[in-house]
This record gives sequence, structure tokens and C-alpha cells, in this order.
Amino acid sequence: MSNADSTTTLALATSLSLLAGLRKSDDAAWSRFATLYGPVLYDFCRRQGLERTAAEDVVQEVMVSVSRSISRFRKERPGDSFRGWLYTIAQNKITDHHRKNGLQFQARGGTDPHMQLQQHAEEISGDSVVALPPLHLEIRRALELIRGHFDERTWHAFWGMTVDGRSAQEIAVELGMTEKAVRQAKYRVLKRFRDEFGDLLSP
Repeated sequence: MSNADSTTTLALATSLSLLAGLRKSDDAAWSRFATLYGPVLYDFCRRQGLERTAAEDVVQEVMVSVSRSISRFRKERPGDSFRGWLYTIAQNKITDHHRKNGLQFQARGGTDPHMQLQQHAEEISGDSVVALPPLHLEIRRALELIRGHFDERTWHAFWGMTVDGRSAQEIAVELGMTEKAVRQAKYRVLKRFRDEFGDLLSP
């Protein structure tokens, strides 16, 4: 296979969304999913009062549950999201854990897992991203996962515009790029982000 063919194959593989990869039981997709959501779910469990070992156990239970039911996840109603579905599973597993230990459990911050996630996100960071939802922990981790696919100038151009809210003109002068190139850099990173993670992280 030529280098051109290899590059094309790689581009096609990485353009598939992570959710599609999970449904196909792709090992690489599951590894990325665990990297993206494992620490987030662990932190969520700890914030719900679980001790370290219990939180680790619940995260594993959530992962197993997701692997068994991912093929049945659908966005059928307005407001349905993968994130809401995932945190409903997590909330149920946390409730099961407390029930097994003979404890009464009331979710902190209310009973709606999606509302809790929003509170969780707001606590993590007050930053905002232009053209992206609030920059909560999942999005930070997703961006870390794709950063290696871009050179430093492209990444800094993207970050400067979307996270720091700086103008294309200012960034162009700083990085020795044209304003058009800065905007193209932003577009490339956002497209990669949405192609791979958009259906997992959309509200």
C-alpha cells in the first residue's frame, strides 16, 4: 500500500464518530471512550459521595452496562443525548451501590442526571468556547485526544480564537500566518472535534 493510500485509509478511519466505533465494538474506539469518560465518571461518583474504591467499581459497572446497551441508544426525543443517557446509567449504578449497602441516597444537586452534569461542568470551569458548548471536563479531554493530529501553529490558532476569544488578525500577527489561515485552522480542529465526538458531547 502506498503512502497516499495509507493516509487515505487513516483519514477514513478517524473520520468515523466515536459513537459509531463503539457500536461496532471497535477496540480503539472503546479505548478512547474510556480515556475520555473514565476519569469524568470517577469524578462524578466521588462528588456523589462514593469512596475511591467504590467509585472505581461503579465506573467499571457503567462501562460494562454501556458496552451491553450501546446498540440500543437512540436520540428519539428532543433533548435526548448520549451524555444524558450515560449519566442516567451512572446515577442508577450509584443508587444501586447505596442500596446494596443499606443506605438512603438522594442525588446531590437534584434528581435529574443531566442537570447534575451541567452543575458539575459549571463547577469545573468558568471558561467558554466560541462555537462549542461550555468547556467542561469531557470537552477538555476530547480536545486533548485530538491535539496530536495538528501542528503547534494550527492548534494555537484554534485555541486562541475559540477559547481565548482573540481576533484572527491578532493571532495571525503573533503566529506569522494570514488571517485566512488562522480561520482555516480553527475550522479544521472544530471539524475534527465534531466528526469524532460531536454525537457524544452534544447537549
